[in-house]
Amino acid sequence: MLVDSHCHLDFDRFDEDREDCLKRAVEQGVGTMLTISTHVTKFPEILALANSDERLYCSVGVHPHQVAEEPKPRRKRWLG
Repeated sequence: MLVDSHCHLDFDRFDEDREDCLKRAVEQGVGTMLTISTHVTKFPEILALANSDERLYCSVGVHPHQVAEEPKPRRKRWLG
């Protein structure tokens, strides 16, 4: 089984065919995907996406190019 350790399934370009994209990945042997959040403010959307499919996991961080634009991350209990 392959693991895609860095994808951005939340990007708008996947809105129309996200399920097909996941299906194609599985057909090619990808069993697990880690979708990356580079904006703290978008993490709730990323988490909801990861929770929608057992093959998806997520992470949150801030890309260095956007660090001045994003709020400082605070400890939150997103998972429960």
